[in-house]
Amino acid sequence: MIPFFIFGFNSFSFIYFNILCSSMHILYISIYTPSYSFHLKDSTHP
Repeated sequence: MIPFFIFGFNSFSFIYFNILCSSMHILYISIYTPSYSFHLKDSTHP
């Protein structure tokens, strides 16, 4: 969030912010999806 404010609202900061958000989103999915799917599978097949 800090570099976004340093560079201002230009195209480079927008691209950088998009890359940062998408990488964090991918990281969040890769961390939480296996445990969630395991829990879902565990609950559907007791």
